[in-house]
Amino acid sequence: MSRFHAASSFLFAAVAVLTAASAWADETHEAPAGAGVPAAERTLTVAVPDTLSEAFSSGMLSGTLRELEERLPGWRFEEKVFVSSDAVSALRQMHPDFIFEPAGFDAALPRESGVRPFRIATRKTVLARDAAHSSGSVIAVRADRTELKTMADLKGKRVAATLPMSVPGWLAALGEVRRSGLDPEHFFGEVRFLNSPFPNVLSALLEGTVDAAVLPACFLESLSAEGLADTSNVRILAEKTDSALSCRRSTALYPDVSLAAFDWTSEKAVRAVTVGILSVSGNPSYEWLSHVSHAEVEKLFHELRFGPYAYLNDNSPARLWKEWRNEILAAILMLTLLVANEIRLHVLVRRRTAELSRALEKQRASEREARASRLRLGSLERRSIVSQMSGMIAHEIKSPVAAISNFAAILEFILPEHVRKEKAARAALDGIAEEAQRISGIVDRVRAYSRSQQLTHRTVDLAAVVRRACRLFEMNQPEHVPVSASLPEKAPVNGDALELELLVLNLLKNAAQAAGGEENGKIAVSIETDGERWMLSVSDNGRPLDNAAFARLNDMLESVKPEGFGLGLSIVRGIADSHGGSLAFLRHPSGGLTVRFTIDRASEPGDPEKNS
Repeated sequence: MSRFHAASSFLFAAVAVLTAASAWADETHEAPAGAGVPAAERTLTVAVPDTLSEAFSSGMLSGTLRELEERLPGWRFEEKVFVSSDAVSALRQMHPDFIFEPAGFDAALPRESGVRPFRIATRKTVLARDAAHSSGSVIAVRADRTELKTMADLKGKRVAATLPMSVPGWLAALGEVRRSGLDPEHFFGEVRFLNSPFPNVLSALLEGTVDAAVLPACFLESLSAEGLADTSNVRILAEKTDSALSCRRSTALYPDVSLAAFDWTSEKAVRAVTVGILSVSGNPSYEWLSHVSHAEVEKLFHELRFGPYAYLNDNSPARLWKEWRNEILAAILMLTLLVANEIRLHVLVRRRTAELSRALEKQRASEREARASRLRLGSLERRSIVSQMSGMIAHEIKSPVAAISNFAAILEFILPEHVRKEKAARAALDGIAEEAQRISGIVDRVRAYSRSQQLTHRTVDLAAVVRRACRLFEMNQPEHVPVSASLPEKAPVNGDALELELLVLNLLKNAAQAAGGEENGKIAVSIETDGERWMLSVSDNGRPLDNAAFARLNDMLESVKPEGFGLGLSIVRGIADSHGGSLAFLRHPSGGLTVRFTIDRASEPGDPEKNS
C-alpha cells in the first residue's frame, strides 16, 4: 500500500513538472511572437539613414534584422532608407518604429523636433574593449610623404573623407585637430567628401589628388584581410597605441551603430525587439549591448560646437543672452553691488574726511586756545612775580632808606656848624638827604605799581575755570598723568577768572610733578561746599613728605623741591590772598598731598542760601 502511494505521488509530481514546462515553453515562444498584438501592428518599420546604407546593403545591419525575424516569430521588419540631411521631415513623414542610427545622430536632432529617438542597444565589435569605445578614425597619408609627420603638418593640405556628419570619420578627425590646439574650421586647405571609403577615398589618396584621407578605424585591416587592396604604401598619421581597440587609429574612440525606438513605438514591440536584439549572435564579429554611454560623443560635439552645441558659433547678443542669461544677470547684480559699494565707500570716505577735517580744525582751535591761554597765563604769572617781587623789594628797601635819612638828620644835628658849612661836608650831607629822598620816591612808585596790578574782581564760575584749567593741563603736560574731576554744575565766586585758572594750573603742575614718578600716578580734582564757601581740592598720590618738607610749604619763598625757588607756590598764595581765600595742605598716610583752596561763595539772583 505504501509503495502504491509513493508511486502515485511520484507520477503526480512528474505530470506537474511536465505541465509547468509546457506552459513556460508556450509563454516564452508565444509572447515575443506578438501574442495579443493586432496583425497590422506586427510589421515594424526600421529607418536607415543614407549614411548607413552601404553598411546595411553589405549585410551587416540587414543580417541583424533577418536574425531578429527568426528569433521573433510573428514579427516582420521592413527597412526604409532616408536622407540624413533632411532627417526631421523624413522621420515625421515616415513615422518609423525603429531606427539604426550612427553615433551622435540623436544628439544632432533638435530637442524641439519631436522625433528624437531613444537608444535600445548599441553594437560592439569584438575588437573593442567596451561598446562606448568601439569605433574611431584613421588619418592616412602615403608612405612616401615623409614631410607629413604630425597633425600640424596637414595645415592647408587637401583631405578626403566620406561624410561630413559621421562621428567615426570626419568629425572624429576634426576633434583631434581641436585637441591639438588648432582651429578645425580654418585648418585644411581643401576638403573632398566622397561616397565611400573604398574605392573612392582610398583611391584619391593613392593617386595623389589629396594629401590625406580620413577612414574608419579597422577599415584598412579589413581591406588587407579580404585581399581587396594593398595598404603597405599607406602610413597612419598621429597613431594612438593602446588596448582600447585592436585596430590602428588616429582619433579618440566613440560608440558604434545603435538601434533606437521612438516615443510612439509600441511598448510590446520595444520589449520584444529589446529581448531579441540582445540575444542576436549570428555574426561572430559583433554583439549588441544595452546601457552604453555616449558621453564621448557629447564631448566631441561640444568641442566642435556641432549639433546641439551649434548655437555656440552664434556670437549675437541674443544668443549670448540666451546661453549666459543667468551669468549675465549675476554679473550685472555683482557690478551693481560693486558700484553701490563704491558709492557707499565714496560717501563714507567723504563723511570720514569731513569728520577728520572737523576734528583737525577742532584740534587746531584747541591748540590756538591753549597757546593763547599759555600766553595769557604766562603774562599773568610774570606780572604776578614782578608784582610780588616789587612789593617785597620795596618793603625790604624802605627800612634801610629810612635809616639812612635818620642817620643824615643825626649828622646834621651833631656836627658843628662850621663843619656843616664846610663845602665838602655840606655837599655830602645834602647828597645823602637828596639820594635817600630819591630812593624813597622810587620805592613808593614801585609799591604803587604793585598795587596797580590788582585786577578787578567779578562773579565767575569756579567749576568752569577748573574744567578749562584741566583741559589746558592735559594738552600741555609732558608726562601724561590722568586727572579725574568731581565738579558741581556751577560754583560762583567773586574773583578774576584768569588768576584763578593760573592758581589751578599751578596746583595741577605741582601734583603732576609729585605723582609723575609713581607707577600708577594720578590726580584728583574736586569742588565741595559747606554752604558759605567753596573748597577746591587737588590731590596726588606721590611720595610721602617728611616733616621738614611739609613745614616748608608754609614758607612763601622756599620750595619743597631741591631745584625749586618757591615762586609757583608764592604765586598761588598771592592769588589766594588777593581773592580773600586760604590755602591748606593735608598729608596722606600712604603718600601724596592734598592742597585745598577755600574761597567765599558768591551770591547769585535766586540763591536762597546767600540771600536769606
